[in-house]
Amino acid sequence: MDAHDERAADFAARGLAALGGDADDILVAKLLVTRAVAAGNLGRPGEAATAAMQAMDAAGRGGDPVVAGHAAAVASFNLREDGHGARAVAVLLEAIAALDDLGDPSVGLVNAQVMVAQAAAAAGDRRTGRAFVERAVACAHATRDPVAQAHAMSADLRLRVRDALDAERRSPDAALRAHRQVLQAGGPTLAICDSAGDVAAAIDVRALLALSLASVGDAAAADRRLGEVARLCAGHDIPPERTVHLARARALLDRGAADEALAVLDDALRTPLDDIAGDRSSWIHLERANAHEMLGDLRSALAEVHCALRVERTQHLEASAHLADALAAHRRFRGAEPGDRDAPPRPDRVERPVDRDPVSGALTVAAFRERMDAVAGSGMPYAVVTVGVDRFPELAARFGAPVGDRVIATVAGLIAAACRRGDLVARSAADELLVGLPGVSPHEGAACAARIAGAVRSHPWTSIVPGLSVSVSVGVADAS
Repeated sequence: MDAHDERAADFAARGLAALGGDADDILVAKLLVTRAVAAGNLGRPGEAATAAMQAMDAAGRGGDPVVAGHAAAVASFNLREDGHGARAVAVLLEAIAALDDLGDPSVGLVNAQVMVAQAAAAAGDRRTGRAFVERAVACAHATRDPVAQAHAMSADLRLRVRDALDAERRSPDAALRAHRQVLQAGGPTLAICDSAGDVAAAIDVRALLALSLASVGDAAAADRRLGEVARLCAGHDIPPERTVHLARARALLDRGAADEALAVLDDALRTPLDDIAGDRSSWIHLERANAHEMLGDLRSALAEVHCALRVERTQHLEASAHLADALAAHRRFRGAEPGDRDAPPRPDRVERPVDRDPVSGALTVAAFRERMDAVAGSGMPYAVVTVGVDRFPELAARFGAPVGDRVIATVAGLIAAACRRGDLVARSAADELLVGLPGVSPHEGAACAARIAGAVRSHPWTSIVPGLSVSVSVGVADAS
């Protein structure tokens, strides 16, 4: 896999380097997505997120919602992997807003809505999660794309199972009803996944159904579903996820085989995380508690319960903070909180193509000044960071103008990744960019400048062309 991803990253880098400044935006976006996916698979989430966000911009300029949505999903996943949870959700919300504005349902919009729903579920925000997954299902049906329908409907089923498992802690009767509703919804969902040929979704849905079947006491039916999962995983070289282990353990516990269940749950804790809806480790610890109790080991059972509570408290606090930050920023950006004095001023007009530098995708100086004047007029403090590419003329002379353009575009993307949603990035000269930071003091601006310099310094520039090395000089100015 690593060798394949290295070749894909190299192919994308060479393709981007070969393109001129007037290259087709959609082609650029697709190459950037290829590079982002490869970088993510190679364990370089920062590089992957930067490339994916550049792809979002290029796809937006080219007017391709499918590529834009795919790029947003890749960017969000890698931002989360790189420790930027709030930014990850904000990127998805930004993509949803842009795709909604097009007024045309697309696969990209479905993917973004599903990922926000999963992020909300991880934060324990059932209302937001349910709202976004319902939007995703409706949008998927409008696209008439079976893969999009499979993605949205399987996400809906995951949320249903999550609700059922959570209900087990409050009311056995409510949990039993919730699991039966999962089984009712699971049939049509599985049919869609199978007809779409979405193997990953088909495996996930079968595992979820097995879990609910074991939960309502039908261990034989759960075993049949788990057998189907095992055959699909083996046939497509896909390792079983935590849901599969959890379902198998629950079926074993239903038969009283507590020792075997503990062994399966040990395997579950060693399995990589399922998805952004949550790693399910708290539920695994609770099942281990059930197994220990069945074996008469109450001390171990209590320890597993405490472990489950610790895991869940940590995950929910972190995910809730990320989601709250991202949703608040999104509402301000979309003008849904007119009374919020901290919201950055919204332009009174639609952005024109002339507002953007064609090479970097950053704002022009005129557009930057207009927007920063609006910030100053609101009385809000601000800082401006200057970012100059060191020895840029020599770099362009040595490697050629197309490589110089790629360097400027990449630096602009790294700046955007290091900044907040709503900060402004402009190209002010051939080798210089400006960053406008509304509501920021010079001290906070210096921290942003340091992040930008570090991001540029650590970027793998040789992926653009061998021998390439890039550094920047940064400075900070306040409102005066």
